[in-house]
Amino acid sequence: MFYDYHCKNCDKTVEIEKGMNDPNPVKCPECGSENTLERIYSNPVATIYNCKGMYDTDSRKVGSR
Repeated sequence: MFYDYHCKNCDKTVEIEKGMNDPNPVKCPECGSENTLERIYSNPVATIYNCKGMYDTDSRKVGSR
């Protein structure tokens, strides 16, 4: 998975690929300083499906066919 990190030293945001169980990176790939990366957490975007292809079990009123 890809995660965004912000370096407190060079003030750049970088995207780093790592596994969920891998340790957090400690070295900034831009400036090389150590222990200056902070992970950026973002809220996922809600996805709304609104089309004819929805199944009967999806959020639909009963008898709305």
